[in-house]
Amino acid sequence: MTTTDRQIPVVLLHNGCHEYMQTAITQACKMNNVILIGDTDPKIDIDGFEFFDIKNYWEECEVFAKSYIHLNTTSVPYETFCFQRWMVLRNFMRKENIDLVFHIDSDVLLFVDVNEEWNKYEQYDMTLVHRSAGTSIFTKLGILEDYCSFFINTYKNTGGYIFKKVASHYQARQETGQAGGVCDMTFFDLFQHHSNEGGGPFRVGEMTQIINDSTYDHHINANDPGYEFKDGLKVFSTVNKIPYIKNKRLNKNIKFNCLHFLGDAKSIMTKAYEEHFK
Repeated sequence: MTTTDRQIPVVLLHNGCHEYMQTAITQACKMNNVILIGDTDPKIDIDGFEFFDIKNYWEECEVFAKSYIHLNTTSVPYETFCFQRWMVLRNFMRKENIDLVFHIDSDVLLFVDVNEEWNKYEQYDMTLVHRSAGTSIFTKLGILEDYCSFFINTYKNTGGYIFKKVASHYQARQETGQAGGVCDMTFFDLFQHHSNEGGGPFRVGEMTQIINDSTYDHHINANDPGYEFKDGLKVFSTVNKIPYIKNKRLNKNIKFNCLHFLGDAKSIMTKAYEEHFK
């Protein structure tokens, strides 16, 4: 079905049944239809929520795993799945005939109706948050196809420019004693700038910009310039169970359409939800 046939779905991809993931679904369901693609049905009884088994959308993922070259200090299974999840989302959209989705990570609290938000970004085929897809993004099927082809073909062509570029990024981190390396976010950053690879700034938009006094969170433990920050976290207040953060440059409170509880912040996500947003 197309987006004219029903609401734009909010989609999460997650293996396991972690508490924070269930919290993310509960919050997103307040204003949206929500889909979980995973290996465990959380049995959440909320109108508008659907579970889909990830096994049914695994085509080509094992083939990619054989060509994947690990250039990161994290584990191979973790980074491989980070790439494969975009192939799963692509396969899901193909099979279910959905042309536009709003993806959120399973450690994100979402505070908007994405159907109302789409009019801000409909000039693009994909959006990113701080040049990555680790928070919340709109994506059409066509450009997601292009993105998957981008990283798949890069690992098939290790003599090409893109592979050598990302490999040099990992090498530089190794030489300077820094953790991390090449991941799916590395490729999103490149994709935003490379129109010849199917992306480019005219197709890929940025969501950390402030539009109508609202924005999207990079992650809650990032000290983004201008915003109130204390003890390793952005400092938010709430109005009608919606988070606002003071922007000192603009001298006004900015509505945050989501909060991303990245990394260790996952441990406080459910408590923050229950205290401020439930």
